[in-house]
Amino acid sequence: QGVFVEPRVSVAPFRNFAPYVAGRAGFLQLRAPATPQYQAERHALTALGAGVGTLVWLAPSVQLDLAGMYTDLR
Repeated sequence: QGVFVEPRVSVAPFRNFAPYVAGRAGFLQLRAPATPQYQAERHALTALGAGVGTLVWLAPSVQLDLAGMYTDLR
């Protein structure tokens, strides 16, 4: 569980679509429940990523978001 921020910047708006670049930064926490063999564990993780995509207008107020993103968890 955790939160992330993903800003997007459109690089060249066209009439029917708008390509963009995106970045991602997240702070996550992994919780493993206790079992008879192991104690409960908590791990803090950082997620950093980047991606590209485009918004395609299907109707005046409807857009299709097509995107690809790579994220690294540490």
